[in-house]
Amino acid sequence: VVAERLLPLSVPQVLVPDSRVALGRVCQALAGHPSRALTTIGITGSAGKSCTAMLLASILEAAGQTAGVMSSLGHSDSLAQSPPPETTPTPPEFADWLRRMQLARCGAGVLELSSEALAERRTSGIALDLALVTNIKNVPLSRHNTAAAYRKVTRRIFNLLKKGGV
Repeated sequence: VVAERLLPLSVPQVLVPDSRVALGRVCQALAGHPSRALTTIGITGSAGKSCTAMLLASILEAAGQTAGVMSSLGHSDSLAQSPPPETTPTPPEFADWLRRMQLARCGAGVLELSSEALAERRTSGIALDLALVTNIKNVPLSRHNTAAAYRKVTRRIFNLLKKGGV
């Protein structure tokens, strides 16, 4: 059991500071850290994420580089597509689709990263080459309470950058 405090259980337990971070990292590790092998682009912001993701994937394809996409419009590993998800992807879903992109020999993975995914640390363990913030107006206060809280969550995307990432 991975937990933030000792539990009254008679099974082995690993204590971590943040179990959500640990889940994301474990999922990425079990998938073989696929984002390390791909050119990975993460996009966040209050508007324009899906459009930017589709445009970037199209530009990469036009330049001869196969790209996978995870977006609210659907997921693709360049070989197979999945309809739009009903909810923000979970850490296992992020890991699975990135692994599928790697197995399909994609050169790049373009990821739409919602503020919810960043707030809930669903993206932990993902390594980005490029982080984009498309827009920070029309802040979704229903999820983040204040504009300052939203900006703080949005900045988490930069913590996912690989060494030398932009």
